[in-house]
Amino acid sequence: MNTPAPAPPTKVIPPETGYYYLQSLRASKLPRGQLRELQARRLRAALTFAASTVSIYRDMFRERSLTPADVRSADDLRKLPLYSKADIMRGQEEAMKEGGAAGARLITSSGTTGRPSALARSREAVAVNRALGFRKMTELGIRPWSKVATLWAPQKYWRSQVEGGVAKPVTGLYDLPITFLGRTLPNILTLWVDPRDPGRDRRTLASFDPEYVYSRPSHLRRMARKSGPNLGISPKAIMATGEIVTETGVRELRSAYGAKVIRSYGAAGVGSLAGECLYESGLHTWEDYKVYEVLKDGDAVSPGEVGELVITVLHRDVIPLIRFRTGDLVRLGADDRCECGSSMRRLSSIEGREDDCVVGKDGERFLATEVSDYLESKFGLRDFQLVQRGMFEFGLLLTADNLEWYKGGSGVKEYLEEIVGSPVNLEVRPRSDDDYWVKTRPVVCKVL
Repeated sequence: MNTPAPAPPTKVIPPETGYYYLQSLRASKLPRGQLRELQARRLRAALTFAASTVSIYRDMFRERSLTPADVRSADDLRKLPLYSKADIMRGQEEAMKEGGAAGARLITSSGTTGRPSALARSREAVAVNRALGFRKMTELGIRPWSKVATLWAPQKYWRSQVEGGVAKPVTGLYDLPITFLGRTLPNILTLWVDPRDPGRDRRTLASFDPEYVYSRPSHLRRMARKSGPNLGISPKAIMATGEIVTETGVRELRSAYGAKVIRSYGAAGVGSLAGECLYESGLHTWEDYKVYEVLKDGDAVSPGEVGELVITVLHRDVIPLIRFRTGDLVRLGADDRCECGSSMRRLSSIEGREDDCVVGKDGERFLATEVSDYLESKFGLRDFQLVQRGMFEFGLLLTADNLEWYKGGSGVKEYLEEIVGSPVNLEVRPRSDDDYWVKTRPVVCKVL
């Protein structure tokens, strides 16, 4: 199963991708003031397009007695309402009925936090996101001849396809552009991995010897633990994406692979949202094509604080995203110029979904990264999932090796009782095989 299947032909890359790529390279080095001016011009154009083509936005402007011209900058977006995924899906249905989705491409979410959903993306949206992928590769030193390995653990609902020998096309950031006449170049490896047998994946990687590895951090960590000190590869950088990664996880990956750990963040239907550069000083946002708001109780947070990420896209699309609530918690970073030369604001960290937390006494929320990092560093837990089923009811799913060690005396229960301020019931049980096929969510709250 772990022998890499020939990569399927990559979908046609719109030729205008090159135009957006060159534009994005220039924008990434603009002074902060000029970047804000560029963002404001594109914002007005995006809102004008949305109001003229999508009924939910047209109705919104009319009901509020506003026009797109009343939103002169990103600061004026607060005049507009926030939109949820359900709102966007309803708007997409209306747009498709009106014929607005002709030539669109459907981008499907992973379904980790619910049923998979498919958002229609226009040709322009695909081209812009491909261009941003090119830019990020350029900033990381990846060239067309660089050896890049993409490791992908399939979701549960793809499992039968993989076990049947059918490879679903991978649409990650780094495997898209480097193709020639529909065939993947020999310096690109796309590997469907088996999370339950990372040793075979390691041998495949060792024979390929990549310079860059793009994967979910949980699988790379599992591979390192199972393989011991002889991984057989020495990449320049690990691109960790698709899951939160704790500080313990970053240190573990750096030690195991002897490489920089570059965090990347995106969302299905929205595209790439942020990524670190080689200076590892935070995740650079793409402010030339998106507006980022980090809100807590409706108000903008200050640098260093955590809030929900709200996105407005600045290009035309089937259903343009305006003040779209991602449901992801992020920590706002600095907006000074990075050593790499970029003046785009950074996110210090991605903290997980809003309901990836533990609710403590007085309603205080303990973030998934905080809880996960403590359980990893203090108790050595790996590949676990902690579920808060009720205020004082918890479940802890552990792998076989952790179960053997746990034996009820690890101190996890005492840690949770300190958080919630009361005795708790903690049920510990093994993880099923199917759990290895899903995106890792180490902390899940079901009381919100």
